[in-house]
Amino acid sequence: MSHFQSTFARNFNLYTLGLACFLACPTLAQQARDLSESETPPHVFYEEILNLEDHESEIQSALKSQSSSTANAVVQFALQELKEFNAGNRDRTHYGALPFLKVGPLFDWWCSEFASHVLYNSQILPKNSPLQTELGEVSRSSSLMEFFARNSKTYVKEKIANNVQAGDYLALSHAFKDTPSHSTIVVYVSSNQSFIYTIDGNNHSNDKVLLHKRQFIKNGTTPGGQKVTYINPEFLMLGKTSQIGNP
Repeated sequence: MSHFQSTFARNFNLYTLGLACFLACPTLAQQARDLSESETPPHVFYEEILNLEDHESEIQSALKSQSSSTANAVVQFALQELKEFNAGNRDRTHYGALPFLKVGPLFDWWCSEFASHVLYNSQILPKNSPLQTELGEVSRSSSLMEFFARNSKTYVKEKIANNVQAGDYLALSHAFKDTPSHSTIVVYVSSNQSFIYTIDGNNHSNDKVLLHKRQFIKNGTTPGGQKVTYINPEFLMLGKTSQIGNP
């Protein structure tokens, strides 16, 4: 069974179960929204969807200076997937997502399927090796985090600073402080690490592959006048793709 077929079959079984749970518990979606609103961080961090045409040159230039074959392989494959999606040659089903769950509370999120697809197919691991096979079976943010925790080096929250590089895996938490809810592939880090650019599948219900710019570090001042540095609380865990197999 191919990577796509196994991911699709697994998602179909999971969402059949999810549909039954949702019908039995119609208040779950509202409870999730209420919790998300109550956990909104007090400091707003900048986020923007970018056009690749305006930023590809700086991404490619930074890759050359990084001199990492792993980073180059991962980023180039992610960029190609973004271009293919924009050209209409890809859709959600290419990454194993179900074709009929696109709206509402049962939206079939495919961010981790996209990240797994990029890492699996970017030839950073020997073909059909145990690690590549394990990576190909991952379809949830929590599962990707566990994969990197077992097989690579990981950094959490503020320790992401000074360790993040293009080609890395990044798990985000949109609603819950320590619960992963989104998977991304890092493609560019600004010189002072204030901003991290990622390529994502279906962020915030956008049923697309998109290039994102997110603020990671923000300088501010407390009500008492003390200068402080804030770390974006959505940045949950970094997985080093260059260290897979060398935890």
